[in-house]
Amino acid sequence: MSNGALMIDSRIIRARIHNSALKRVTRAFSATLADIFAETLQNARRAGATGVNVVLGEHERDGGPTVTVLDDGTGIADPAVLLSFGENGWSGDLVEREDAAGMGLLSLARRGCAVSSRPPAPGDAPTAGWLVELVPEHFAGDASAEVRPEAGAPYPHGTAVRFPAMEAENADRIRGALEAAAIHYPLPVYWGRADRSPGDAEALPRRAFLDGAVHVERWRGLVFGVFRNRPHRFGLNDPDVNFHGLTVAVRLPGVETVGGARWSVAADIEDCPELQFVLPARKEAVETPFLAEMREAARRAIYRALAADPDPRPSFGDWTRAREADIG
Repeated sequence: MSNGALMIDSRIIRARIHNSALKRVTRAFSATLADIFAETLQNARRAGATGVNVVLGEHERDGGPTVTVLDDGTGIADPAVLLSFGENGWSGDLVEREDAAGMGLLSLARRGCAVSSRPPAPGDAPTAGWLVELVPEHFAGDASAEVRPEAGAPYPHGTAVRFPAMEAENADRIRGALEAAAIHYPLPVYWGRADRSPGDAEALPRRAFLDGAVHVERWRGLVFGVFRNRPHRFGLNDPDVNFHGLTVAVRLPGVETVGGARWSVAADIEDCPELQFVLPARKEAVETPFLAEMREAARRAIYRALAADPDPRPSFGDWTRAREADIG
């Protein structure tokens, strides 16, 4: 060619994960108590647990206490999945419905943890339990982890995850983080101490995410709840979607009436694979066409609640939009 441009033969390229990405897995999560409890509680729920016990243990040398998250779910048959990021032992149907990323244990990659588990027995005899102790080097692929038999693994089945708290994370701070994770979680969560009887464990408070809604309707695997003058907890970006106990702000619309109430909407997820979250931590939603449709459907749910109110006072703009949607 006269311009001297180089000729390049066509070729095929394909996505791959470079080994250097593995060295950075300890930064996939911020390693806060909120992250850790969110991930361990979700794993327990997916494993079919009927409840979760969180036990505060003794202080470690030069650090805070240990924390153990114990469930009675189906356990982990293959411990190798703990270090196979993106792979998990969930069914294909669950992975499809919840977009399970198989990376939740990375929330503990910076701290390290010990995991013991026992899957259910196919017959009358219990299966063998196992234990593996993981440090950051294991997560980064710099060292191999030894899996050992463990008679003290949860019985007859289940999983226990033990991790060290930071020196500044005292009992009150740990409990506060757990209460925040448990408040809208669908299973009971119990708080106990290793130096006390298991019978002394305390059931933490739970409340329905849509508690107080004046209007409720289902839409494409979600449940919308409409609120009149719902107080703000954290400002304008309050969490407005509940993913099985993990609450996320996706900026659903609100409606200000003329000299009257402020109407808002929140959503509980029942079975909605179309709503996608930024993985692995699920702290925000991916902006997709579905999310835009969801926001419009949420606005119309507010309009239907307004239509049933004896003194709705919508603005002209909202009144017009409701009429165009055949509401009112």
